[in-house]
Amino acid sequence: MCDPRKPIHTPDAATTDDAYDMILPHLNECVENAARETGLAGASVVLILIEILLTVLSQLDPKATPQFLGALSVLYDPAANQSQNARAEGKRRAAVKKLFRAVDLKRPEFEGSRLTRSTPAPLTTTEVIMTPEQVIARLAEGAPQVASNAEIGGCEIAGMFVSVLHANPELIPAFLDSPVATCVDGGRFSGEYGSLSWCSKSGRTVTPAELRRHLDIQDN
Repeated sequence: MCDPRKPIHTPDAATTDDAYDMILPHLNECVENAARETGLAGASVVLILIEILLTVLSQLDPKATPQFLGALSVLYDPAANQSQNARAEGKRRAAVKKLFRAVDLKRPEFEGSRLTRSTPAPLTTTEVIMTPEQVIARLAEGAPQVASNAEIGGCEIAGMFVSVLHANPELIPAFLDSPVATCVDGGRFSGEYGSLSWCSKSGRTVTPAELRRHLDIQDN
């Protein structure tokens, strides 16, 4: 859980590019110095640095770190399709947010430097503690609006919410902030991306895995 006293600032693409430009020269210098002093090849130094980094990340959040690595393995896999990449990117973002929150709690005095906004952004819904009743209210409030567009019952939509969010927990923060917008823009709120079965018009029980096979969607 994040520290409610200080929200997490997510940099935009331009800020991220600036960060890469600032960090890369330092990393190159670090690798060159380490290779010179140890007599190791630069690639060996990089692999050792990666192992050190993973150790630090695991100490921050032992669950988010493998989630982050698993997402990267898909994103850098040339055989991964668009659907797999989209799902992996969502998991990567969720893992990064968890790691940022862990850093924030362990070092509450740290405010960054050139990459930190001077004016804190307002807290989002999921950066404030929500009660179970408030979470259920979000589900119930969003279901009728989505159901009216899909011309099906709100109960079916609410069940679909639970199914998809259970299978894709990285979508929960965005959903709780804006249920309807997340459903419309995310492209993931449909039966094949969930975890629960449903009854078809013919009366047969269908599982998400069956529908994914029918639609030729590969599992991660």
